[in-house]
Amino acid sequence: QGVHGSPRPDFGISAAINGAVRVVTIASQTNATFEDIKPDNITLTTNYTRLYTLRTALSTIATRIASDGQSVTKALETLANSTGPLLDVFNGTLTAVTALQTQLSTGLASQRATIQAAVGPAINLMLTDAGKRLQGTLTLLTAQLGSLNASITTAVITNGSTTIASDVIRRFVTPKQVTAFKRILHEFKTDLPLFDHIITLTLEHLKMADTYLSSFMTQAMMAATDAIVNYANFKFNVEPLVTPVEAYIFTRFYEYQWGELPLMGPYLTDLKADTNMKPVLDQFDIAYADDRVSEVSSNFTLVFADYLKKVVTLDDYLDRFFDSQLCEPVREILQVLIASGPWAEYCFHKYWPKLDVLLQNTVDDYSKCYQIEEIRLERIFEIARQLVDQLVYDFEYWQEHTYTCYFLPAGFTECFKNIAPAYKELALLAIPKQQDLLDLTILETTASYNRMGACFATAKYDLVLSAEKLVSAVRKCESLGPSA
Repeated sequence: QGVHGSPRPDFGISAAINGAVRVVTIASQTNATFEDIKPDNITLTTNYTRLYTLRTALSTIATRIASDGQSVTKALETLANSTGPLLDVFNGTLTAVTALQTQLSTGLASQRATIQAAVGPAINLMLTDAGKRLQGTLTLLTAQLGSLNASITTAVITNGSTTIASDVIRRFVTPKQVTAFKRILHEFKTDLPLFDHIITLTLEHLKMADTYLSSFMTQAMMAATDAIVNYANFKFNVEPLVTPVEAYIFTRFYEYQWGELPLMGPYLTDLKADTNMKPVLDQFDIAYADDRVSEVSSNFTLVFADYLKKVVTLDDYLDRFFDSQLCEPVREILQVLIASGPWAEYCFHKYWPKLDVLLQNTVDDYSKCYQIEEIRLERIFEIARQLVDQLVYDFEYWQEHTYTCYFLPAGFTECFKNIAPAYKELALLAIPKQQDLLDLTILETTASYNRMGACFATAKYDLVLSAEKLVSAVRKCESLGPSA
């Protein structure tokens, strides 16, 4: 155009207005800044619906502001490069500015209400502040556009044509006026990074919350699995201790049938014929019959089998318990982050690691419950062996005493008469003592089950109490920050 000597088209007329090229440059740069405001497409992996709700609201706000803002910058570029019609290009720019103003004032009301309901006022306060600054700039921009339009219109009327010489247009559109217009465009451009910051910050908080929540859910499931595995380990350690005791009961009680009686073989005829000793023999035969010995020994194992079946129910639905008790502290800590208040990241990083500690402490407490009872059960197995030895002691010297009776001067009949009452008492007590062994085992395993239940309940209570303290601390941190 300079080579051919024709005027450059600026602001709706065929005239070179000083600064018009710079206006185009600033408008183009501002357009790029609006492009930065458009939200990144963050991916969420958890099922926390609040994150999705906020993502939609924030993305909508960013997209609408960026879209309407780019309409303004494109209109400004068109205006600065246009030959007219003068009224149309100025009106087109003013319309775009008005649309952005409307969007900022009322067009985002639904999205902002959603944000307010989800996380409170912090994000909206930032958006309000950023919007107030931009609205003020847009008002000044509207005024500058009106002033520029009036000056150019006056120049056209005075000149009688939209093709105006440079020296003429300078008398109507002064360097001061163009400089003021460019200054407003710079203000327009510099108002936008704050919007970019707000949108980027809040969306990053959503992504961070989603990432941490996903990780925590995995850890919670692992913690529940670890706690449940404690039972498997407990059972694995206890069952091998039961079997040897059952075998010990069986073997020692069988010593009557296969140890003591064969040794008494030479005297059995006399014992059966003696009215004092026959009841003793009959009662011992009943107490230590094959079926009876098998029943007593197997019942010992059945008591522990029943015990283990009851113990496994104590940590049923542990994953649901973790979910119910940790839901509120998790929600509170995530809330302080996604609300994007002044202490959002500080409070989040201060208290989020505490959630892992809550989980691990509970799992460790559960493990402790099993370990303590495992040690106590080892004592029961030792006591059971000692009780069996005492029962066997009741008959293991009977053969020796019977043999001695045959060498007494008074004869074995008188001797049988003297020892029969003591042995009869022992024989009559054999079955009750065997039952005492089982009753003691039942009593101890029941006590163990109750202790373990109480231990688990204490661990759960500690988790509930710690969770409540954590919720309170997070809320104080959100309002007071490091001073909480």
